Amino acid sequence: MKKIEKQNIVEQIFNILKDKIIQGEIKTGEKLPSENELSAILGVSRSSVRSAIQKLVDLGIVEKKVGIGSFVKDINVNDYIEQMSEFIFTEKNINDIAEYRLEIEMINIKFAIKNITKENLDNMKLFLEKMHLAKLNNDIDVRSYYDYLFHLEIAKATKNEVFVVSYEFIEKILKQFTKELNIIYVNNFISKNIEDDVHYKLLKEIENKNIDACRDCCVEMFSIYKNA
Repeated sequence: MKKIEKQNIVEQIFNILKDKIIQGEIKTGEKLPSENELSAILGVSRSSVRSAIQKLVDLGIVEKKVGIGSFVKDINVNDYIEQMSEFIFTEKNINDIAEYRLEIEMINIKFAIKNITKENLDNMKLFLEKMHLAKLNNDIDVRSYYDYLFHLEIAKATKNEVFVVSYEFIEKILKQFTKELNIIYVNNFISKNIEDDVHYKLLKEIENKNIDACRDCCVEMFSIYKNA
């Protein structure tokens, strides 16, 4: 390990240790170097090392054993993703998340338009109806669930399994973002007509194979957070 610059010190220490664990340089069950050792190796204070290790503990990557030290845990992928979603979703990076989701959605739509089937469209219509009913019942969790299935069906319509798996993974990490969008939608869009839902408009434009209009719908969809 090389010494690091004294800027965002805790974050840099955290990333160094995290990368070494992910790459297998520090294996499951192994003890991390002590705070004193890391402080000397990296040229930073013990308090910075301690804060970085605590971030690893908070993520479930490392566990502390009193009087013994810090050890790498046997990481459960689903637990890790669950923890990561809490760190990723912050007010500071919400616009970055919205831009990312927009571009990922447009990639899926681009291929879905070419390959979509009647079954895909029927499923999307069903999920849209379920979303709308949940909105009328002010049920955020149910609406968020069918929102997920609606967009997953777009990924499935690409007929590319990589897109499907990628969307499922991304949505696990960004599920809080999706939920926040649905909270805003339920609380701020008072229309009871399903035709006024931007998802309805998106579905129609996918049927029409109008990629530009689809992008307009997605921009509207993913920008409601900052416009609320």
